[in-house]
Amino acid sequence: MKFLKDFDLNKKRVLLRGDLNVPIDEETGEILDDFRIRAIVPTLDFLVKNKAKIVLMSHLGRPDGNVVENLKMDKIGKVFSEKLGFKICKVDSYYSEKIEEMSNKLNPGEILLLENLRFWTEEEKNELIFSQNLSKLGDIYINDAFSASHREHSSIVGIAKFFMEKGIGLLFEKELKSINDFMKSEEKPAIFIIGGIKEEKVIFLEKVLEMADFILTSGIVARNLPSALIGNAKIITPVDVVVSSDKGGISVEKFSEIDKKTEIPDIGPETQKLFSDYISTAKKIFWTGSLGKTENDEFSNGTGAIAESVLKNKTANSIIGGGSLLFTLRQLRLRDKGFSHLSTGGGALLDYIVDGKLTGLNALED
Repeated sequence: MKFLKDFDLNKKRVLLRGDLNVPIDEETGEILDDFRIRAIVPTLDFLVKNKAKIVLMSHLGRPDGNVVENLKMDKIGKVFSEKLGFKICKVDSYYSEKIEEMSNKLNPGEILLLENLRFWTEEEKNELIFSQNLSKLGDIYINDAFSASHREHSSIVGIAKFFMEKGIGLLFEKELKSINDFMKSEEKPAIFIIGGIKEEKVIFLEKVLEMADFILTSGIVARNLPSALIGNAKIITPVDVVVSSDKGGISVEKFSEIDKKTEIPDIGPETQKLFSDYISTAKKIFWTGSLGKTENDEFSNGTGAIAESVLKNKTANSIIGGGSLLFTLRQLRLRDKGFSHLSTGGGALLDYIVDGKLTGLNALED
């Protein structure tokens, strides 16, 4: 595996894959959180300092192969140029002969920003011609999109076939070091907090049983436990949960007494205390996924209480990941209060911590 510092970057075109997939207001198109944009700044600073010509590419949202006005990369480009001070030129496609010519004429330190790669279906299908066209825009390929590197897409996997000089950026390197250090540490107890609503979280539970001393679960995850895991002493399910009625009201109920059709938008106060007691003893804490429907402020209480418990434990190494969780912690003004490592990844973080592998890393090692 090669790192950014391993390359002679002077006057070379560096095709940089970032993950600039930030939350966007559906109505206004405004950026709600620029965490992932700012996370790639050290890599860009390094490239500029070393006089590279930079071609930056990413996806944004889920346009499904269509041009969506609010998902164009223009606002991303404005953040880089107006707030962060980079010299940037945004183009309206991912490749053309004209764009290739522009990449060659870049001055050292300048950035050419490509349009949202997911405006073309070929990106998610990992089509070789799409990858080949992208590859014409760089002399060196650098993947700094840790959080997208669990996906077998053209700009992550297929493109690596066309480069002899390829490696990872500073953000990717930082992510790997933090996660590797976490996994190598034998300090105990190790507490895993698994929230969110994605099905793969349940599969993940099965794979981390050997790593974790205890796994704390949200109401939604706990309700979808496979029968083989129900009653496992390592898996701590909620005692009480906030539930919603069909008429719009909410109440706190015992988790064991609710039926499977009842919505569970948050964990209850008894569960918050129970989870906090476990967290207070931890030496390692891994947390992915909010513990409720935190897009609604009134259902952020559980996530906020658990975040404060993690922060109170000053001796534990904590890794926090997942876009919705990080956004919630920002809204609660807790994100920058002292977690050991904030990961840009959600699905990629899960994949790597379980298997130590990512499809994007495998592609670079070919």
